[in-house]
Amino acid sequence: MAEIIDGKKVSQDIKDELKVKVAELKEKYDYVIMDTAPAGFVVDGVLTSAAVDGVIFLMAAGNVGAKAAKETVETLNNA
Repeated sequence: MAEIIDGKKVSQDIKDELKVKVAELKEKYDYVIMDTAPAGFVVDGVLTSAAVDGVIFLMAAGNVGAKAAKETVETLNNA
């Protein structure tokens, strides 16, 4: 079974495997910090956001428009 995330087809197995790996890391470490590619360009950040407790969303002032930022936050929230 596949799901469309940010316009890209993603296998449920991949999402589930990522959640399992993050859970394993959380058992071993107090903090797990993951750096991903920009969420607006590739699906990696969106997939990761669905498997973690929180997200720090950074953007370069003057380089990202308000509309793009809002859309990306919505995509992360809906993952």
